[in-house]
Amino acid sequence: MYKKYSYPKAYEWGTAMKKSGFMIFALFVLMLICSCGQSLKKDDFFAMDTYMNISLEGEEEDVLAAKQEVFRIDAMFGFDGMDKENPEVSALINEACRISEFTKGSFDITVAPLMELWGFRDKEYTVPEESEIEAALKKVGYNKALEDVQYDFGAVAKGYASDRLREILIERDVKSAIISLGGNVVAIGSRPDGQPWKVGIKSPSGQGYAGYVKVKDTCVVTSGGYERYFESMGKRYSHIMNPKTGYPADSGVASVTLVCENGVLADALSTAFYVMGEENTKEFYKATGGKMGDIRFSVIIIGNSGNISVLGDVDFTEGEQK
Repeated sequence: MYKKYSYPKAYEWGTAMKKSGFMIFALFVLMLICSCGQSLKKDDFFAMDTYMNISLEGEEEDVLAAKQEVFRIDAMFGFDGMDKENPEVSALINEACRISEFTKGSFDITVAPLMELWGFRDKEYTVPEESEIEAALKKVGYNKALEDVQYDFGAVAKGYASDRLREILIERDVKSAIISLGGNVVAIGSRPDGQPWKVGIKSPSGQGYAGYVKVKDTCVVTSGGYERYFESMGKRYSHIMNPKTGYPADSGVASVTLVCENGVLADALSTAFYVMGEENTKEFYKATGGKMGDIRFSVIIIGNSGNISVLGDVDFTEGEQK
């Protein structure tokens, strides 16, 4: 089963859902829940600027509790009125900075000035002048996190929501669930028939699936740049920023999928490895042994040419589900 991580307990939910400015993870990881029987309670809804799905073996009240927690987190980490003194917010900032240090800045929660400059917040897309990028970069850096910086929770908020939903549903004695939060999937237990959950990884070409993973009690998170982007002068710019250059990441990678029991870590690392690119990610994986502390992770990289690399111990099958 999952380890329990030291995030503060959530406050009671009391705020309505709002459509916040969270980054939409471009590559949707679609659940393959065939032959699971009819015992699952299900609901589809919109939050964190994306469509979500909850399917669990339990009661309608369990689904409602999970939805309410998503709405609460959506409101808490919105760009407007975020309370940095909130212990949940400050704890997530600290954890994000720890992951930033681990990835040597390939992931950085302080990229908000760059997201705003390139128009990914208000969808008024533009290619900035070099001088504007240089000015924005002066405000970016996880080592400045205690100063007056702007945070972008797009690469960790849904991971945090995954971890919170897991805790809530396990406390409610739910033993089988699969939850899709856009490009973030959390699996609790196995399918009702005892088999692993099958989570499909969409092909970056837009044609079906590149493959699927079989999982139990873990998170599957995919980051990619081919669905949220804009084009200018024949060049495509994705929403995933390289915190070191100030430009959208352009590393030759189409998508990165992380399989890891910790949703926040999976969320952040999928972004970091997309920024690093395939070869640097392989070197990083070898150097770290595929773990941060005692938390292990596996990686599936799909290159722009369609080549697939798998790092770690994960049950991955290439191609469409059989």
